[in-house]
Amino acid sequence: MESVSRYVVILAAVVSILACDEDPGRPTSVPGAAGPETSQLILSLRDLGATAEVIDVVPQGSGLLSAPATRVQLNAATVFVFEFATVGEADGEARRVPDILAVTRWMAPPHFFRGNRLIVLYVGTDPGVIAPLQRLLGPQFAGH
Repeated sequence: MESVSRYVVILAAVVSILACDEDPGRPTSVPGAAGPETSQLILSLRDLGATAEVIDVVPQGSGLLSAPATRVQLNAATVFVFEFATVGEADGEARRVPDILAVTRWMAPPHFFRGNRLIVLYVGTDPGVIAPLQRLLGPQFAGH
């Protein structure tokens, strides 16, 4: 019984420490974003010092990929954040990206990033856009 009590005390301490780390003034969502992971990405970009604002939402089926896309102004450039219902759906769409690259004429180099249920597209060369996306999502999985 003593070991169970000790476990409960340790668990309570860990929970209280984690609760203290959260900034109570930090928003947990972004108005206009297509979903919760898109909101978290935008908030994380802001945490890195980037300017990130929702422009609008492109409805499902009217963009390059099948998910709705939130068009985001990121450090004066436009990125598209596609949020899928499941990781499996995002995986399936990610497998289609090489075909999309092969048949699409781009105005500038496209960069596709992937994180959980998100696929992010940036078309351009601005390192001020590419660097924060790489920092949060890792290297691009497709593009130039």
